[in-house]
Amino acid sequence: MRNIINLSLCLCLLLGSCKAQKSNISFSSLNGNWEIVELNGASLTDKKPTLTFNVSDKKVSAYAGCNRLAGTVTPDTKSPASLKIGTVISTKMFCANAMDTEHTLAKALEAVETFDTVKESCIFYGANKQKLFVIKKIK
Repeated sequence: MRNIINLSLCLCLLLGSCKAQKSNISFSSLNGNWEIVELNGASLTDKKPTLTFNVSDKKVSAYAGCNRLAGTVTPDTKSPASLKIGTVISTKMFCANAMDTEHTLAKALEAVETFDTVKESCIFYGANKQKLFVIKKIK
């Protein structure tokens, strides 16, 4: 009887660990329009910047209230949760209330190394798993 219980416990642990390793993270899951709800640890409550991933063209664009930001996205073929956003370019209009957010967002985009999905959100991390920003899908 003790052997049956031990065997059952081992099977449960084995099956549970296999399930925990399974992930649905993929570069293609980023496709579409998102709103940025947190940037460098600060919740954004008023006008939330938007972020758009075009997976087929490997491009990302953003809008934080004044200028348009854009860059290229290179997924890591060895790790589905890793990607690199190239140098971010932007239009150069002056807007007193949006410039700080745009500058912070551009730097955060360029620092992205990995991402993870949590419920309906996606969290982007830089070096040493530093959380850079959080996005939610626009429905």
